[in-house]
Amino acid sequence: MRRFALFIVTCLTAIICHAQEHLRFLDIPIAGTVEQFANKLANEKGFAIEDRNDYEDENFKMEAKILTGNFEMFNECLVVVRKIEGASETSSVIVYIDSLKCLNGEFDKLNDLYDKKYGKHSGYWGNNKWESNGGRILAGSQEGGCYVVFMDKPEVEIRDAFVEKRMKAAQDSLVNYIMDIRKEKQTVKEICGVPFGSSYEKTKEMLENKYGYPEYNPDRTVITYKHKTYAGFTFDSIHFLFQSDGIHSYLNGCVFIMDAKSLSDAKKKQEMLYKKLSDKYFMLDDTDSNGNKFYYGGYPPTPDDGVGFSIEILKYDSELARLYSPYAARLAYGRYNYVKEEF
Repeated sequence: MRRFALFIVTCLTAIICHAQEHLRFLDIPIAGTVEQFANKLANEKGFAIEDRNDYEDENFKMEAKILTGNFEMFNECLVVVRKIEGASETSSVIVYIDSLKCLNGEFDKLNDLYDKKYGKHSGYWGNNKWESNGGRILAGSQEGGCYVVFMDKPEVEIRDAFVEKRMKAAQDSLVNYIMDIRKEKQTVKEICGVPFGSSYEKTKEMLENKYGYPEYNPDRTVITYKHKTYAGFTFDSIHFLFQSDGIHSYLNGCVFIMDAKSLSDAKKKQEMLYKKLSDKYFMLDDTDSNGNKFYYGGYPPTPDDGVGFSIEILKYDSELARLYSPYAARLAYGRYNYVKEEF
């Protein structure tokens, strides 16, 4: 029983020691308060503590202490002892080495030294990186010299989480940017040269300049033309639809009809329209209640959910079939909602 208790104590001691493992800077564990760690560097390694503590990081708040002293094979280096926001104690040390001291391959010798001590380095955002159980070391160059950063494990975890969050935000921003561009290009904005949302008067004026007087214009809700050509297709009828709030009117839809003598003829004309529009718009397809395929795509010009247009097959009932053909291919835009009504 006594041996078992001793075994448990030994295991717990090992776990505690492992949990408290810190990266070492010049053989001193990076731990304690900034003041305590700076004093250790002064007392044990001969560093001079500077009066100024005006060190800043653009991404993190931190407590810092600035010292000068010798580091590895370099003399008179600037050393910053830091505690990053979120860490409970001193979390990193950064060494700045003057450019003149980095000449003649001296900095390469430092990299070779750390390769032997910590294992072959890898690349990390333009730095050489070494990982250890206690943290991470980075070495790189900048204008005016070189630098080496010792980060204790808590700071590594804080910074990695920050970088991951920033990268995720950047990725989301890029995706949203791409989607916004795509939506802008895929948004239905006008038809027959008339912008959607135009007033009835403006639409009528523009269409009469383009096609002449309409075939059918009983009120201010629809303007109809027959046997007109648009975008290389001849349509049996084109219907321009309007919405009104009682004061203002808006072009909020348009329907193109191509009559067909049979179902196969209607499908052929539907496919012709699909191929034309799919050159510009991303489109999906589905099946209607009669088992016929229909296509839809684009974004509406209004902020409402929905699609910009659809391409469907119509089957007229016996009465209408006597007046028209039994089938038709229909390209329909809208109807979009420009009038906002609330209680």
